[in-house]
Amino acid sequence: MYLTPAGKLVIEHAEAIRGRLRRLDAELGELRDGSRISVVLGGFPTAFVGLIPAIVKRLRSHDPNAEIELMRCGHDEAIDLVRKADLDLGLVFAHAEAAASPDVATVDLGEEHMLALLPKRHRYAGEAAVALESLRDEAWIIGAPDPSSAVIVAACQAAGFQPRIAHQTDDPLAIQSLVAADLGVSLTTPWLAAALRRDVVLRPLTPPAPSRRLQAVVAMPAGPGARLLLELAHEVARWD
Repeated sequence: MYLTPAGKLVIEHAEAIRGRLRRLDAELGELRDGSRISVVLGGFPTAFVGLIPAIVKRLRSHDPNAEIELMRCGHDEAIDLVRKADLDLGLVFAHAEAAASPDVATVDLGEEHMLALLPKRHRYAGEAAVALESLRDEAWIIGAPDPSSAVIVAACQAAGFQPRIAHQTDDPLAIQSLVAADLGVSLTTPWLAAALRRDVVLRPLTPPAPSRRLQAVVAMPAGPGARLLLELAHEVARWD
């Protein structure tokens, strides 16, 4: 037995409605219990290096008893989880082919200017800024195929070369380890400075430096927990 496209659409919306009703019931319970905050916050891998911890820290300052669940997710996954009320707010990078949903909003938080991640003994490690085209002959370490990695490839292409990709991983610690072992270079988030190994360095790129547009995915209308997370995300994303 196979579902028709209409049947699949009905099931998809039914799951989203059921999730939103479950979330509404939980939020009403929180109000009855004295407005106790209980939220689920998700994001891309490198968000857990500095961005998400900074948001959680501010949330704890607002309510030391807040219950916070963290979840790693990609762009389209974040939209699906928010629709089903399994996620209050997801941090993502914008991309042109993003899936759209009428009951989910993507809110711009700001531009994240990427930095070069180099071994400490690299010939450009001591420079104040690095021209991206000067790294054309390097091996490259990028994330698994996703919009974040596409930014790196597109930036290299805009600088006049096709990057020679040696390794692909989403793990920020693994990327640092591979760079430290002189197996390649990479581009990464400025937030990595908070957890940088001693045998690698971050260096600004000369203009035009590639950037990624940071967004928050929230339900419409957003519940009180999601609204608070969005407010804190706006505050933290003003780091630049």
